[in-house]
Amino acid sequence: MSLKIAEVAKMFNCTTEALRFYENEKVVIPERDYRNSYRYYEAQHLKQLVKCAFFRSCGFSVKETIDIMKNGTILDIEDKLKMKEEELQRESKRLLEVSRVLTDYRSKITNIPKKLGTFSICESPEISYLINSYDRKIVCNSELVQLIAKWLHYLPLVHFFMLVKQDELLKDCVWKSYHGYSIDSKFIDQSDFEQRGLTKRLEARKCLYTVQSHGSTQESRLESVRLINKYIKENNYTVNGDMFGCQLFIDKERQLHSNINAGRIYYEYWIPVE
Repeated sequence: MSLKIAEVAKMFNCTTEALRFYENEKVVIPERDYRNSYRYYEAQHLKQLVKCAFFRSCGFSVKETIDIMKNGTILDIEDKLKMKEEELQRESKRLLEVSRVLTDYRSKITNIPKKLGTFSICESPEISYLINSYDRKIVCNSELVQLIAKWLHYLPLVHFFMLVKQDELLKDCVWKSYHGYSIDSKFIDQSDFEQRGLTKRLEARKCLYTVQSHGSTQESRLESVRLINKYIKENNYTVNGDMFGCQLFIDKERQLHSNINAGRIYYEYWIPVE
């Protein structure tokens, strides 16, 4: 029994256009009834389509699949399969790391209610960071744009980053801070990120860790500043380095405006102390 193109498309969960494409590329050529222009697929055509579907499901592109079906031999298919296998192994490793990052991020979000406003001593992560704005003013040039594009290629391993200089941190006013992007150093080859001093590195060290939140108003941010400084003074800690942090989340971000009571911003901070 022959099958029409719509029946085959349904069987393989693809479009009739995809089947016509294989036909145009002379990979799977069905029988044609030129009296009515109908295409009819026989058992051999289905076998060929299953092979196409196999290679596609293994991650080969349409172009690669067509090349294998038209030109592949046992002499060269092994190399193609090995290359795809290595590519999939790299992708599998990347997805596993993404899964771990997502799990860690979910854990931090879940723990915000009980961590909010609390303090603990821990070792900070070793990170690399890139600054592209100061006190809400973007610093940008062609070299920096290219470097940021390189950084963003590493999403979701890259985080929003902020840094407050040590002398600014101890002031009783809203901090003037640097902002940019950071990444845990274990995820990268440092030499790939270094570029004329634009990328900097923070070693792991003893820090005061806290999760804080504030709204979009100056007064709301100042409350968070005062809470941190109060805790440092009351517990006789000495700050011995720049504070850095990562943005965790913003509630109702599209409503973030100083005149709207929404857009609560959550940050985690590491403050070097002794």
